[in-house]
Amino acid sequence: TKSGLYRQHCVHCHGVSGDGAGPTAMFLNPYPRDYRQGKFKFKSTEFAAKPTDADLLHTLTEGIPGTAMPSFKLLPLDEREALVEYVKYLSMRGEVELAMARYLFVDEEDLELSRSTLVEFLSESAESWSAAAEHVVRPQTQPAHVAATDPAEKARLLAESIERGRKLFAGEKAACVKCHGPTGLGDSEDKLYDDWNKDKDPEKFGAEAATWVLPRQQLRPRNLRLGIYRGGRRPLDLFRRIYTGIYGGPMPGAGPSPGREATLSEEEIWSVVDYIRSLPYEGQVAVPPPRQLTQRSRQSGSLP
Repeated sequence: TKSGLYRQHCVHCHGVSGDGAGPTAMFLNPYPRDYRQGKFKFKSTEFAAKPTDADLLHTLTEGIPGTAMPSFKLLPLDEREALVEYVKYLSMRGEVELAMARYLFVDEEDLELSRSTLVEFLSESAESWSAAAEHVVRPQTQPAHVAATDPAEKARLLAESIERGRKLFAGEKAACVKCHGPTGLGDSEDKLYDDWNKDKDPEKFGAEAATWVLPRQQLRPRNLRLGIYRGGRRPLDLFRRIYTGIYGGPMPGAGPSPGREATLSEEEIWSVVDYIRSLPYEGQVAVPPPRQLTQRSRQSGSLP
């Protein structure tokens, strides 16, 4: 069964209810995902949209590099698809429970406990999952160097794009250095927290903080020089991370969103992508090809 697969492969990290507080969660950095808020960081869809089934299946199949989330590629496809459905179920159930709790205890409104009330709360979450495919980010452009056929021209265009990306990365328009640092090492001095940790302020809650299942955990921006990208390493994956931002995290999107204009054009985002992809190799010295031995040096055994 779906729940049986989840208990076998996932519950030790993500917890029985999908709260991300399984028995091994305390020892992991970052913590496992808490599905109950309906927020997923790495997906192909717009900022607040739900992930598609293909997104969740990709995460199960490939894992999330740089975290404890492994690849489940060895599981049969039908079992991975069953796990996707169960994760969606846990997320919808958690969203409904949290929404009803807010209605009762925060808004302090009366709530009729009936099937129709449950369906009313559930429908909003279910509709957002059904509409996920409508919100997939599909770039309308591609970098100029991709279409170039001449190797020299391709290299020139790529170098120009990387240089534009470098300036955008360091400038105020993209402001990537604010978190990732001037050299992309992710060494920002700011204390950053995602939505699962930002409200856990020990100074605010005092002794009550001891009741948290998982203590507050600080977020570390990605060290871009390692070439490890949690949402995928394809240029399209990086484009989407920059375009939409990371939902639930402090990374904003550079593309347009409801009520906000884009801060970067698609061409500019592609340049930042090219620059980021160049960072693991920046400063490396190219090794010249070996010199060809002459007929005389072959006979004498000495180099020319």
